[in-house]
Amino acid sequence: MHTHPRQAGGIRWAPTGVTLWCLGLLLGLLPALPVLAARPAVLLYQPAHTPSLDRISQSLIRHLAGHCRQAASCPRVRIVERPPAPDAARRAALLIGLGEKAADTLARNAPATPQLHLLISRHAHQTHSRLPGVSALYMQQPLRRQLRFLRFLFPEYHRLGVLLGPASRHRRRALARAADELGLSLHSIQVDEQRAIGPSLRRLAGRSDILLALPDPLIYNRATLATVLLTSYHEQLPVFGFSAGMVRAGAVAALYSSADELGTEAADMAWRMLHSDIPAATAPRRFERAVNRPVAHALHLRLPTDAELAQWEPTE
Repeated sequence: MHTHPRQAGGIRWAPTGVTLWCLGLLLGLLPALPVLAARPAVLLYQPAHTPSLDRISQSLIRHLAGHCRQAASCPRVRIVERPPAPDAARRAALLIGLGEKAADTLARNAPATPQLHLLISRHAHQTHSRLPGVSALYMQQPLRRQLRFLRFLFPEYHRLGVLLGPASRHRRRALARAADELGLSLHSIQVDEQRAIGPSLRRLAGRSDILLALPDPLIYNRATLATVLLTSYHEQLPVFGFSAGMVRAGAVAALYSSADELGTEAADMAWRMLHSDIPAATAPRRFERAVNRPVAHALHLRLPTDAELAQWEPTE
């Protein structure tokens, strides 16, 4: 019996040994294609969008891509605005959460997946620190670093005032220890509602040389910041802030980490975690110094020169 070659569109086609071998190879590869398409990803959970948060996430992605150029392969980074689905979270090479709410969600939904929590307080991280494979880059500058910079700027000041709200009151003990080490006397007032901010500032002004602002959304937010700065200015109480925006608004000085610096450090930590090296949770190593010379002049304060500011480094 003769086997006739098949015809398609008037063209004779007969499978040869080589053709059949190629088809077999292709069919053998097909089961692997979904696996390649679904390779582990880095999921960056950013539930809120602000210019600052967007700069941090873009800086992280950009600097992680720089690390990836040195490697044969690297997981892609996907920004998600909603909590990742459980299956996607479990398959991820790394989960990154921006903010405390994002950290809580990821830790609760995917405790076995490696995680990096950003813009989280040291206090909030304690809840997740016992999970394996979890690290954090804190949003605050170390207290000792802040107070050393404050002492460098104003060596004649010895009385430190601070308002403590619900999100910062747990720092009082550590703040008292750091202040005592540097020869500062601490005067703190606990604030539980926004209408108490003004009276509390006026009370502090009588027994403090400078106000140290600690991140606390009850006390320092868009609705209250102008009142805090104006009241402090009228009371001749300089404010030592925690962001460049506060200095532009009227704080006399601040120590802070920029969005690019936070993104760079986060990318370094993420790269280590992708290689099964879990770094210890830490405060930012990189930081910026900022001063408001017009405000200092109006308050009759002398600040170091720009050259002196640039040379200052904390002894930690």
